[in-house]
Formats: sequence, structure tokens, C-alpha cells
Amino acid sequence: GAKRRTASAMMSPTSRTFFTTPSFASCSTDTREGQKHQVARWSATMRLISSGMSRLKLRSPATVRVGLEAMESLKYLTPAAVCLVAICGGVYFFFFASMSANGKDVSIFIDKDDNIDSVMHKLEPVATKSSMRGFSTMARFLDYKNSIRPGMYKMSASTGAFAFVRKLRNGQQDFLMLTIPTARTMSELARKLDGKIQADSTDYMAAFTDSAKIASYGFSKETLPAMFIPETYDFFWTDNADKVLGRMAKEYEKFWTEERKQKAK
Repeated sequence: GAKRRTASAMMSPTSRTFFTTPSFASCSTDTREGQKHQVARWSATMRLISSGMSRLKLRSPATVRVGLEAMESLKYLTPAAVCLVAICGGVYFFFFASMSANGKDVSIFIDKDDNIDSVMHKLEPVATKSSMRGFSTMARFLDYKNSIRPGMYKMSASTGAFAFVRKLRNGQQDFLMLTIPTARTMSELARKLDGKIQADSTDYMAAFTDSAKIASYGFSKETLPAMFIPETYDFFWTDNADKVLGRMAKEYEKFWTEERKQKAK
């Protein structure tokens, strides 16, 4: 006790002031409020530091490594996605985009003696260059050169190379409209129908002079002109003269109903 008193006595007034901390009770109201705010700020700071340290602890080396690997893979995914889009665009451009060069429907006539080269030659003036490449590729893939079927095929403004090759290969012909004109003689009718479909005037005259065939429809050479009712009918381009004759016989029966026969008397 004597030593503590001696040490206290040896301290200067300034030193005693420096080492002496006033009690909370002896502080003024403003001082106590300031200390409260400092303590609150210190507590908040420590909570933030503690929270940050906890988050850092959650990020283990393995987690960080996985994240870095994922970021590394993204460098390769982006070019791959660009390449995929480019491939899809190329496939559409060559195989599914419209073949029509002028954006209109076009009719292609395939003859019996056509081959793959002649078919390509008929398509070139009316098709785009890119679609011709697609058509050539699909024709080889589907072996179209061994499945060429004659007929009239309509290439619509929206038809692509893939669809048109399949249409030609499967022989999916489109109808064409054939108008039966008025004629005084059968030879004149044969000349007017020449080239409208694959049948020519010689084919028509052979059918028109076949007495047995004409008789099977209930006509003779003299009454045969009456069977041809001037009108427009749908035919396939590959239909021959015999089919035209048979179709005209059916149309004659449909036209001359009992009512019309009574009115004609």
C-alpha cells in the first residue's frame, strides 16, 4: 500500500489525468450518447466483418475451382453456339429457302426421256443458285437420277429444294387445265389439242379413228364430234389420247342429264 501511494504521489497531475478514465456515471449526458453511438458503430462493423469471413469460408477451394472451370468452358460454348447458328442458317438457305428466282410459281415439265442433267438444265433458269446447289445435293442423296418420273410439277414460290426433290422423285404431278375448243372436224380438233399435254395430233387421230374404242362409248365416227363438249378440264400432262377420249365420254354422260335431254327435244 505504501508503494502504491508513493507511485501515485510521484505521478504528475498530467500523467494522472492521462491514465485516469472517468466512470460512465460521472460523464455528462452528451458524452454518454457519443459513447453509445461509437459502441453501436463498432458492433455493426464487427458484424459485417464476421459476415464477410463466413462467406469466404463457404467458398472452399473446390467451389472456387468449379466456378473457374465453368467460366473456362464458357469460352468454348460461345463459339460453338455461333457455329451451330451458322450451320442451321446454311441448311435453311440451301435446302428450305424458296427455289423460285422471281418469287413466283413455276411449272416444270419433265419428259419421258429426261435425265438428271436435262432436269437440272430446266431448273437453272427459274431457280436460285443456292437452291440449285441444295437440289443437286438432295438429288444425289435420294438417288433421284434413277427415279425420274415424267409430268408437270408446279414449283410454288415457297417450295424449297428438299421438298421439290421429294415431289419429283415421288411423281406427285400437278393438274393442268386443258380447254376443249370448238372444231368442225376431228382432224381440226386434233391439231388444236396438239402439245397441250404429251399427246400429239397423231396420237389423237389414232384414238379418234379407232372404231372399236369409239363404239365402246356408244358413238360412231360420224357422231364422235358431239362427245366433245367445249369446256376446261383438269388433266395430268402425262395423260394420253385414250384418257382424253374416256374423260370426254364421262363428261358427256354427266352433261346430258334427263332434264337436258327433255329440253333439247
